[in-house]
Amino acid sequence: MKRLVFVAALLTFACDETDECRRLDRIQEENDKVLDQARRRAKQADVTEKRLSEMKAKADEAFEEYGLNLSEKEVTKALEARAKDHGATVERGTREIDSGINPGGPGGGGGTQTMWTFTYPSKSMYDAWRTAEKIMAVPPFVRFASLRNGRKRGTYLLEAVRGTVDRAPMKVEPTPLPKLRDPADVPSQFGFCGAAEKRQALAALAKEVEELTPQAEALTVNLPLAASWEGLWKRTIVIRDIEDESRRITREVFESAERGKVPLKAAGIENDIVIVELVGGKKERGRVERELPKALVEQLQTLDGSGQKIERLMIVNRHAEKKHEAEQKLMKAIELKKRLEEQKKNQP
Repeated sequence: MKRLVFVAALLTFACDETDECRRLDRIQEENDKVLDQARRRAKQADVTEKRLSEMKAKADEAFEEYGLNLSEKEVTKALEARAKDHGATVERGTREIDSGINPGGPGGGGGTQTMWTFTYPSKSMYDAWRTAEKIMAVPPFVRFASLRNGRKRGTYLLEAVRGTVDRAPMKVEPTPLPKLRDPADVPSQFGFCGAAEKRQALAALAKEVEELTPQAEALTVNLPLAASWEGLWKRTIVIRDIEDESRRITREVFESAERGKVPLKAAGIENDIVIVELVGGKKERGRVERELPKALVEQLQTLDGSGQKIERLMIVNRHAEKKHEAEQKLMKAIELKKRLEEQKKNQP
């Protein structure tokens, strides 16, 4: 009888959850979180890899289309051939980026930029501009800087600077998954709470995590790379749109001046703002304005220094203006985030 009571008591104790099972359950809970993260990452990995491929292809295509992938030597060679076709001579030099010409785009500060100066004969400033557009045809991608009279009568000087888009190499290290807890650290105990089955389940979990790890880690690399390639592509499109708009504005002012029979002295781009100098005063300006599209007339501003002999028109590039506004909003958001983080740190 005593033996039966002892056996019954032993079986009752053995069926209770042991410390081993309790510890294995806690490990299961923690490792389940790692498995869930591995599954979620792996599920997104294929989509992100496809996006990376698409963004890289778009950026590479844009660089090739605009000749941004050409070396400076190749660009110079192409421009020299273009100059020869239009009876122009060309000299290569440099210009300070922040000296009034902003070739790299809005906000570019410091350093120098390659500049090509073309000298060629033309019947008028209007014809000189038409030749300038042919010389600056894309590719290669160069940005219009200025057009003015040359030293010799009947000659004109065209300055164009190299259009660039920052292309910094990225080296991204994969972010590993959290480390799984090892059930081997839990010693075995006598009992019938299912510890063996729990260990088998944990082994199967570890195997699945191991199989998912390559895709899960690839996601952490491809995600920032895809964003980087997308950023490169978008910056390329922005600089193209800004340059196209600057040339369109200059072209329309020149054509309007020609129709209004108003002579021009010079034109140029300063911080992505088109500036055109008319020979004359308010009367001549009025004749040009009457020929301009209404949208451009609304954008016209008169610069200080305009007078009876020279009237300077300034037209803001709306594409560049939008980019400036977006950059300012981003900077304000970054500053606000910093202030909030500092306030949070200083709170008791």
